Amino acid sequence: MENLIFERLVRIETVVGEIKDRLFGNGQEGELARVKTRLRTLERFRWLILGMVMLLVAVSGIAAALLNRR
Repeated sequence: MENLIFERLVRIETVVGEIKDRLFGNGQEGELARVKTRLRTLERFRWLILGMVMLLVAVSGIAAALLNRR
């Protein structure tokens, strides 16, 4: 019985170690680092799009004001 428990604990420890290595990396970038990189890229893209929209709104507002002047 004790041997069976020991074997199961060893298997659990092995699986947990593999999960840890996959998530955090084992000498190379892990899944979490890759996800953070992808999220950072998406956030930058979102801010770029928002900036472009704001610029478009500002330019169209200025153009409308100039056209209404005439």
